[in-house]
Amino acid sequence: MSTSDGSSQSQTNMNSNKQKVTGAAALLAISKELKDFNNTIKYLISSKEVCNRKEWQEWASSFECQTKAMVAFQKQASGWLNFNHQITMINHFKLDVSSADTYMTLELPPPCKMWVKKQLKDMQYMVDDLDVDEGPAV
Repeated sequence: MSTSDGSSQSQTNMNSNKQKVTGAAALLAISKELKDFNNTIKYLISSKEVCNRKEWQEWASSFECQTKAMVAFQKQASGWLNFNHQITMINHFKLDVSSADTYMTLELPPPCKMWVKKQLKDMQYMVDDLDVDEGPAV
């Protein structure tokens, strides 16, 4: 198996020595890389879950607020606001959570009606004929 100069045998020994050292070093390097990869994946999964929970809570909160505003508005608006204006305001609450929040903070009917009238006017609806108590003169 060996040639007269012994090169084949020494080359085989050299290859087997390289493979042992290189193989062990490679396994250690792969092990470290897999550990880093696993840690990265764990971090990404946990941060995504946290983010999704937070986004879900924010969405659920805004949806709940919008729904409450729409229900409260329908109860208060019947009798003084026509259906077209009511639907417009409900759509407004659907598109703008901050408006739904604001509406829900208005407790007294006169300021609430004035706010609704202003929202409709800002959306370029004719609201001059709406019967809204302007409140006390300042």
